[in-house]
Amino acid sequence: MNWQDEIKNSITSIDALTNRGFSARSVENPRAMRITPHILSIMDKDVENCPIGRQFVPCMEEGIVNKKELTDPVCEAPCIKDEVLVHAYDDRGLIICSLECPTYCRYCFRKRMVGDNQAWFARHQYLTALAYLKNTPQIHEIILSGGDPLMRSDDWLDWLLSEIEKIESVRVIRIHTRVLSTLPSRITGEICNIFNRHSKLKYLNTQINHPKEITKESIHAIGMLRRAGISIGNHAVLLKGVNDNIKTLKALCLGLYHAGVIPYYLFHADYTPGISHFRTTIKDGMALHHKLQGWISGLAVPVYAFDTPRLRKVWMNPSYVKEMGKGRYKLTNFRGETMIYDENDLIL
Repeated sequence: MNWQDEIKNSITSIDALTNRGFSARSVENPRAMRITPHILSIMDKDVENCPIGRQFVPCMEEGIVNKKELTDPVCEAPCIKDEVLVHAYDDRGLIICSLECPTYCRYCFRKRMVGDNQAWFARHQYLTALAYLKNTPQIHEIILSGGDPLMRSDDWLDWLLSEIEKIESVRVIRIHTRVLSTLPSRITGEICNIFNRHSKLKYLNTQINHPKEITKESIHAIGMLRRAGISIGNHAVLLKGVNDNIKTLKALCLGLYHAGVIPYYLFHADYTPGISHFRTTIKDGMALHHKLQGWISGLAVPVYAFDTPRLRKVWMNPSYVKEMGKGRYKLTNFRGETMIYDENDLIL
């Protein structure tokens, strides 16, 4: 089955899922749901206790929203230029290529935007964004994100990569996609040939949160990308009930490393609304991260980080995190700016 057929044959409702013999509770007005046949093939029938199903199947806990949570949890909105370009860091820009994903993560920090499978930005909006990049030479790296940029056609991606490569000040292009775990059939010989033609496209970051996601199909797709000259990193999210124990986390990091993927980041679950059932405490997260160090290769140990609304990314180690007691922490970023994070009421 090619990747377009996988999308057409995906599960998009709880009823369709239960009709396939999976146990899942009915949820009123869930946000967008789509589960590819590939993800379905590695899910347990008891989805609530499955580390794969927990990531993608709507649950009633999503309706529990805390007043501390934020619709825009990393405060991207003030940094958006011409709707499709995010300029949040001085030397990097992020282009929103799509509002669609192969499979929708229940904890997505952009869930305010993604999920409309019919919504596409117009080409003139990208041309405006490209003009901004030409006039902002301090931006030397461009990230293609979304939604998932690989939901776009090969021709469209080839066009955008070609246009970005014309900008002399841009030295590196990076793609952020989850297709390596959710839709590995998207990695074809044709798309790898396109990637190989674009010398500024050097990196691809994916998201794999559990060792069950490292399937033979995913490993094959990883190999194709590496042979096309693409270096691959992983952005995992620390999720309660998915990977919040040392056995799973170690297996995940080593599985990625053995497959040729560098475990780049392990993110603390952020301020996204309705994800209190996914959050761990900072104390537990730091303890898990500490247990990885020394027991596996340093290249296989990700940076534990928290993408905050005020400080951007904070590295979660004692140099930048000070416990103040009773679930309150003082966080410091790379600029020396600080904020207080109070995890009380944010964890279910």
